[in-house]
Amino acid sequence: MPSEEVTSSTAPAQDKQPKRSPRRTPWGVVRGFWHTFVSFANLLLLILLLGSLLSKYISPTTTTLFAYLGLFFPVLLVLTVLQALYWYLIRAWSRAVINTLMLLLSIPTLLLYMPLRAEQTPPIDRENWLKIVSLNAYAFNFAKLGPNDQHPTTDYLAESDADIICLQEGWLSSNKSKYMSERSLRHALSQYPYYSSAYAVKDHGSRLIVLSKYPILSTRPIDLHSKFNGGAVFTILVGEKKLVLYNLHLESFGFTKEEQQHYVELAQEVKTKSLTKAIDLRFGPAFVRRAKQVEQIYQDINYQESPYIIVSGDFNDTPLSYTHHRLSQGLHDAIATTGSGTNYSYYLRRWLGVRIDHMLYSDQVEARAAHVDKSAQVSDHKPLICYFKLH
Repeated sequence: MPSEEVTSSTAPAQDKQPKRSPRRTPWGVVRGFWHTFVSFANLLLLILLLGSLLSKYISPTTTTLFAYLGLFFPVLLVLTVLQALYWYLIRAWSRAVINTLMLLLSIPTLLLYMPLRAEQTPPIDRENWLKIVSLNAYAFNFAKLGPNDQHPTTDYLAESDADIICLQEGWLSSNKSKYMSERSLRHALSQYPYYSSAYAVKDHGSRLIVLSKYPILSTRPIDLHSKFNGGAVFTILVGEKKLVLYNLHLESFGFTKEEQQHYVELAQEVKTKSLTKAIDLRFGPAFVRRAKQVEQIYQDINYQESPYIIVSGDFNDTPLSYTHHRLSQGLHDAIATTGSGTNYSYYLRRWLGVRIDHMLYSDQVEARAAHVDKSAQVSDHKPLICYFKLH
């Protein structure tokens, strides 16, 4: 019988070779590393920005970390804007949206730090408005005065047309001294018939001074348990209304011009560890002491019976600080509600400024045209000026 050739109905199986991933080029490796680095840096940046937004709610007595982050809010905000633009540029839409949402969340804080509005003009009807000038006098620059010498600070204040002047760091010497004395101050500002002062610390050192065109009914110092700083409450009779005016000089960092220069040099030389340690030794204790001081002042304000309250002075802290936030509870910030721009009142360098001088006011007081006089060259601080009406 003839043999039959058996044929297979299936094709021979082919060996399946595993797919090889394409070899990564050096440029691909660099791109991958860069993408990972930027993504991680962006996450860290968003966390730091969020921390700066929370800084005003967290007392430095708990931790000083957020207080430091609050100081760097402008830098963190700018970096977040640049990072968002980068994500949009490379079309990384999900990351761009996250950065944009964080920027939108930052708007209220930005407007507190740097309000954006058309500048208000001072009221024309000055009869019903009080013009108040607050200035850290910087001990009148410790300038010696001859018998007929004029001082730039008192000359400026005399020409300010203010109704009430609040001075911090008002070091006054004896009447026979060559430095600024109470007699020489009152003589230079003779258009202010009412004068009162309180020592920042017990019975010595700098003074908190108020000169007024309205009667000063009482003066009460506030012991802030500090070596150099303090506060005082002045009750002023404006018509038939009692204005309670707080003149404050809260805990300062206490560093000298030489120390400021040293910090800048450390930063320029990228000596991070030395810079961090040097700053923390100065900043940390001051943050904590201010937090305790504002609790004391906040309680004092709450005990006031008069609805007309103005809190002014050198807070030594920014609008984003716990200091400012705590004192502002129940009050309004004059720059935030009527001012425009950064209104830096103290400059560490010509290009580096902060707003640490503030005016707060109660509901029964109306504010207008709050601003810092950037042109004044009478102290290491700039004068803060605002118009108020008592309703």
